[in-house]
Amino acid sequence: MKRIRAKAPLICLVYILLIFIPAELNWLIGPVRIEAYRLFLIAAALLLASKMMNHKYDRKELALVIFCGLSAISYIYVHNAAGVQSALILILEVFVSYWIGLQVGGNIHKLRGCITLIMTMFLLLVPFAIVESLSGYRSLHVLFATIADTKVDAYLGESYFRHGLHRAGTVFAHPILYSVISVMYIGLLFRLYNLPLIVLFCFAILTAIITSVTSAGLLMLLMLLVLFLMQKSTRYFPSVFKLAVILSGFIFIFLSFASNQGPIQLLIQLTSLNTDTAFARYMQWQFASMEVLRNPIFGIGFNEWARPYWMAASIDSYWLTVMLKSGIPALIALSVFFILSLKAYWQAFQVTREWLYFCFFIAICSFILGAFTVDYFDRAQLMLYLTMGFFNSFVSKKSTETGKLNI
Repeated sequence: MKRIRAKAPLICLVYILLIFIPAELNWLIGPVRIEAYRLFLIAAALLLASKMMNHKYDRKELALVIFCGLSAISYIYVHNAAGVQSALILILEVFVSYWIGLQVGGNIHKLRGCITLIMTMFLLLVPFAIVESLSGYRSLHVLFATIADTKVDAYLGESYFRHGLHRAGTVFAHPILYSVISVMYIGLLFRLYNLPLIVLFCFAILTAIITSVTSAGLLMLLMLLVLFLMQKSTRYFPSVFKLAVILSGFIFIFLSFASNQGPIQLLIQLTSLNTDTAFARYMQWQFASMEVLRNPIFGIGFNEWARPYWMAASIDSYWLTVMLKSGIPALIALSVFFILSLKAYWQAFQVTREWLYFCFFIAICSFILGAFTVDYFDRAQLMLYLTMGFFNSFVSKKSTETGKLNI
């Protein structure tokens, strides 16, 4: 731990530790739910305020600022004064988390320190995940709920029992988040660590994938592998990525006309471990999309969306949730942020041939794909934008202007 602290920014390390505290450890002050990480984000915002004001924002970062602004406006427009709290929370969890990540400053040693702590936390969760998958008892959630005297479901019930295992979530609000967050870092392991640590940390990630019993983690892992193999094949087939994009477009168009299910429904069914879940996700897209068309600019905030009485209120898609809550313009701004970030990683990789940039690229590609079947709520949103800050610090204006990437 001393070595990690010497290399990684303390603000990042503390935030990572707080993220791994279950949401059951909270206290209510009036209508406001107080959690340790939120207090830390407020303090971090004050600490980083001067840097935020003087920073030279590039196009991708401006897109993130616009997304936060549009979402905040949407919440306030839909909910009036009651929307201010939700707007401030979003800005803290997205923008300030991103800024905390930026503090690694494009330094690979600082990045390694942060990723080491994250993977160590996942490693510590392994025994809890195994026990939870065998018994269904959510021991960590119960422990922190007892400390804070809050309500908790000790067992998630029969619907979370699949293929002989109870779906484990450990410290996360939902088992699927345990899986998708861990998978995002697997590519980085092969660039940052030696073989013993790669094996050890991969064991922690595979434990998360298996015990959470979710197709999203497997799908992300498959995409990481495919992209890696495609890049390796460019030595013999330089245009493999262009060919893949063209072929994907043709397949999408073909399925749109040739299949009575359509490409989206077919994709959901093929990548789901549970047929009922696959059908529910497809129906969510159908009814939520109609709600988006009725409220395209500002969305509906946290109001109920029109759906059949038997359909749950939750939506298993981050992109659809953003569009439904904040409107189409907000989704466009967020999409620009991710697209420009991916472009920056790809261009940096093409120029430098440094595999760290390609690891950034495939990690976020997999997370973007997973976002079609997963809503990144709770700790997932915090980890996503913290990690985007890590990665984008290597392709920021300061790094590219000085040429000092510290790799």
